[in-house]
Amino acid sequence: MKSILFALLFCFISIITSANEVFYTLKACKGEIILLRFDSVSGFIPPLKYAILGDTFQSNPNFILPAEGIYNFIVIDTFGQQFLKSIEVLISPEINIQAEAKNGNCNTDGEISWQINGGIPPIITTLNNETISSNGNQSFPAGVYTFRVEDSQLCSRERRIRIESQCIEPYTAFSPNGDGLNDLWEIKYIEFYPDAWVEVFDRYGRTVFKSQGAYSPWDGKLNGTNLPSGNYYFTILPEGRTKTEGIINGSLVILR
Repeated sequence: MKSILFALLFCFISIITSANEVFYTLKACKGEIILLRFDSVSGFIPPLKYAILGDTFQSNPNFILPAEGIYNFIVIDTFGQQFLKSIEVLISPEINIQAEAKNGNCNTDGEISWQINGGIPPIITTLNNETISSNGNQSFPAGVYTFRVEDSQLCSRERRIRIESQCIEPYTAFSPNGDGLNDLWEIKYIEFYPDAWVEVFDRYGRTVFKSQGAYSPWDGKLNGTNLPSGNYYFTILPEGRTKTEGIINGSLVILR
């Protein structure tokens, strides 16, 4: 009988002494309610009860705290054994995502540079759900990219950024009739190609317009005279007249 009691007492004591680690989750973000949840206490047998020192015990492991500071918690298990845990609560500095996108063109990807500030480490940063460093610079194809940052206190922030391809996009028609609408032949993104060569031909292959370097939208005239309505054809060399890389050929319509 004594051996049984000794075994029970030994087990009982081991429960007391093994309660040496408390696992909890803290969410303390600037401008938000402070939440603390006890997850488990190693060596303690549930159900557990919890209290801030001096307050009433509760079975709910969740606490709403009024401000940052040091809180002394008591945890009690099913055998009545208690464990005191002191937890310092600090409000996370606001997370700031600094990011800048540089658009690419038809031949190269764009770039994103970023730097993360604020929060309490460890900090996890992801870009489109892929883990990345907290600062960097990297090439990316055209698209929409979402940064998500979360710190050790579950404070998080997101920011979305876009890279455009800036490939040259010639308009396929224009109407130079003086009404102020679509009077000029616009070429989207050509301003990013300062050496571009643009040439327009009529159906007989005669050059009716050409431009080298900075592009000024064409008004549909040849030597000051309006060209007739109809189909015309163009060639655009983005990198200059002597470079055929990325050549664009197409047709456009003049409407009068």
